[in-house]
Amino acid sequence: MDLSPGTRLVFGIAGPLLVVAGFLLEVRRIRVASLPPHRRPHGSHRPAIRGIWSALRLGLPAAGFLLAGAAWWPLAGLLAAGCFSAWARRRWVRGRRFQVAMLRAAFVDLCKQQPGVAREDLLAFLIQSRHPKWDEQMVAQMVRDHAAVEALLDSLVRLERQVFE
Repeated sequence: MDLSPGTRLVFGIAGPLLVVAGFLLEVRRIRVASLPPHRRPHGSHRPAIRGIWSALRLGLPAAGFLLAGAAWWPLAGLLAAGCFSAWARRRWVRGRRFQVAMLRAAFVDLCKQQPGVAREDLLAFLIQSRHPKWDEQMVAQMVRDHAAVEALLDSLVRLERQVFE
C-alpha cells in the first residue's frame, strides 16, 4: 500500500500521539489505583467504565503503532524501543536494589546533616518521614529488631512491597 506524503505525515504525527495518550491513561490508572477507594473518581469502581478505560489504554497505543508503522516502519521501531525503555526504567526504579540504595543514600545524607544524633533516631526519622501514618512504637521496634542498617532497609523495602503492591 503506497500512501501519499500528506497521509504519511498525518499518520507519522498521529501514531506517536496515540501512543503517548495510551501511556498517559496508564499513568492515570496507576494514580487512581493508589488512591483510597473513597477518593477515587465517581465511575472508576464500575466494571463498564473500567472496561472502557482498559480498552482505550490498550487500544490507543496499538493503533498508534499501526499508524506509525504505516507511515514509516522505523518510526514504529523507535516507538517500540521507547516504550520498552520506559518499561525497563520503571521496573528498575521500583526494584528492591534501587529502593534500598535510595534509602541508604538518604540515611547517609541524614548522618552527614546531623552528626551527633544516634543511629536509631536517624533510622526512625527516615522511616517516619517515608511513612508518617505508621505508629512510632512500631517504627522503634523495627529499628531495635535489626542490628545492621542494611538489614533494616532491606526488610523495610520488602514490607513496603508486600503491603503496597
